[in-house]
Amino acid sequence: MEGLIEVLEKINREIGDRHYYLGISFFLIPDLEEQIEDIWQMEIEPYLEEYFYDRPEKVEEFRWGEIGDRIFIEF
Repeated sequence: MEGLIEVLEKINREIGDRHYYLGISFFLIPDLEEQIEDIWQMEIEPYLEEYFYDRPEKVEEFRWGEIGDRIFIEF
């Protein structure tokens, strides 16, 4: 889980407002390893697209294709 935690911490630093931080509720499921890619692409990426609408380069940093390997290293 260290990889996921590190990515979430980095995203939250970029967001910079605790009222909009990503939390763990997206990931509290028993089969997370099988579901995480879908969760990321269907829940997290759209949220980031909305939050960083004026900075699309920030969204690109956190696309599944960019961060998936870092998350899976720790599973």
